[in-house]
Amino acid sequence: MPQLRLWTILCLLVLPFSATWSQGQNLPNKTNDESYSDKKGFDINKVFVGGGLGFSFGTITMIDISPMFGYHFTPKLSAGAGFNYQHYRDKRYTPTYKYSVTGPQAFGRYLVLSNIYLHGEYQHLTYKDNFSQRQTQARLPLGGGFRQKIAGNSYLLMEVLYDVLYNQNVNSLYNSPLIIRGGVNIGL
Repeated sequence: MPQLRLWTILCLLVLPFSATWSQGQNLPNKTNDESYSDKKGFDINKVFVGGGLGFSFGTITMIDISPMFGYHFTPKLSAGAGFNYQHYRDKRYTPTYKYSVTGPQAFGRYLVLSNIYLHGEYQHLTYKDNFSQRQTQARLPLGGGFRQKIAGNSYLLMEVLYDVLYNQNVNSLYNSPLIIRGGVNIGL
């Protein structure tokens, strides 16, 4: 049974990449269109939505929902806001250990090459477990990422970030300043 789960997870991770890699790179791209930056005022075509979504159920339950909304200000510069929600429950402990994390975030991205970008964000998170009072923590992850076109103006993202505000000597929400994550941006 564990091998079946491993194969299922691997297939779910590999299939989206193989489908995206098989698509041609000649799809229309709004960010490379010269008329893209000529429009004045708000343009709905420059709006994108996305974020991350993760679930794990069983003895350890983890739910991660992180929607975001952004706007392409120039063909290379985009920024936006999002919200983070994480819930964790571990039944291996008595009583069951639980914690939840919520908070807003603001982010900015600069496209260095057609698929490589710099990324920075600020998060103001609050968290509480079943043994302590609600606490807050600020994060400032900086780094870069790779985007792969899925279709039209939609992309699959992979990022490697480093939280420059991380302090291992303080009771931190996370055990490492390194953040590796993936997500999706869907252009409207």
